[in-house]
Amino acid sequence: MFKRTGLALLVLSIIWTLSASAAFAKTEIDYWFSENNQYYWDMMKVIVDDFNASQDEVHVNFYSFIWRDMQNKLLTAIAGGAAPDVVAIDGCIVAEWVAGLNPFEPLDPYLARYGIQKEHFIPNEWQEGSVWGKQWSLPWRTSSRGMYWNIDLFATAGLNPNQGPTTLEEVDQWARKITRYTPQGTIEILGFAPFFNNFNLQGWFWTFGGGLYDWQRNVYTLERPEHLEAMNYVKSYVDTYGQAILDYRTGHSYNERFANEQLGMLIQSTTYVSTLHDMNPNINYGVGVLPYPPNGANGNWGGGFSHVIPNTAKNKDAAARFLAYLAKPEVQLKYYELSGLLPTHFDAVRQLMRVTTDERVRLMIQGLPTANARTPYWLTVHNNLNKANTELITGAKPPEQILAEQQKAIEILAEPLKQPRL
Repeated sequence: MFKRTGLALLVLSIIWTLSASAAFAKTEIDYWFSENNQYYWDMMKVIVDDFNASQDEVHVNFYSFIWRDMQNKLLTAIAGGAAPDVVAIDGCIVAEWVAGLNPFEPLDPYLARYGIQKEHFIPNEWQEGSVWGKQWSLPWRTSSRGMYWNIDLFATAGLNPNQGPTTLEEVDQWARKITRYTPQGTIEILGFAPFFNNFNLQGWFWTFGGGLYDWQRNVYTLERPEHLEAMNYVKSYVDTYGQAILDYRTGHSYNERFANEQLGMLIQSTTYVSTLHDMNPNINYGVGVLPYPPNGANGNWGGGFSHVIPNTAKNKDAAARFLAYLAKPEVQLKYYELSGLLPTHFDAVRQLMRVTTDERVRLMIQGLPTANARTPYWLTVHNNLNKANTELITGAKPPEQILAEQQKAIEILAEPLKQPRL
């Protein structure tokens, strides 16, 4: 009798142990995080560890990649049924990947479950993941652009070192005052060049009141009179400074030129702040809003990463829970404090405005609500306009021809956007 009772108790104990283990077992998900810097990988690992410690149901396995090295690996994994559950990707590719390959899971049911709404996020970052009436990505971090100026070079030129230009006419006038030539006629210090930054032609198109893409009709709108006006403005610097400014464009990068105090004004993003301090800890600079013409607008555009769930992910519900955690304003604010990369949740942005002590960063943050969204096929648009920029300033082609060619090229590429594949 005792043996039977003991055996029964042993069986019950084993069953209870297995049941308890099953009840308390965590769902494991794989998270592929892509940035181009080990520092950002380490900072994101802090966020993942926080999530894992905050609850007992989901455990995130963290894998870090350089973004350019991950793209083909990710597509292969999705197609082969070995996809990670959550992926951080450059938000500008979401629309084109959805249109061409449809590799992601629509997030709308999960967003509704966790009360995540469009109005919670910076509009341009949310827009990048919106295709065919569905939301395919959740914004994570972004950047903002403004005009940097060298305070010491301003003072040397007799300008107010504490005030940036407020009109494009002032930009042009002050640039001439700052510019210095060598006895040989080459430029030693350049005041400014509208093509000497990462603002590119698209930034000037927006600055002059234009627009690259109609999100309601899913069509590109490159051939606009505002864009011709913008291109003529960019070209005017070559007309003013001649070959010397084209020669100055070669060699060192614009970031290096500004850090070495050889460039008076530069349009750059918030991510440049930490880089600039590393390149020249003693540089004295200010930051403000880039001026725009009377009928124009702030040409600011972001540039950030978002999160997606691959459509072949094995643990989509657990992945959505992790996304909901990353959407919390306090989590996004902590990542900013760790990395210096701007959050996308409005509550986190508002909190950042209250606590930041750097007025330069504050001024650029103020431009986030009206920042322009990068278009679908953005990398192609960006690279094509880089080439067009060279054609423009070297006089290889007239502006009208450049715009017509750019419009035709991108229309052909973006044709899949007009045919929903749901």
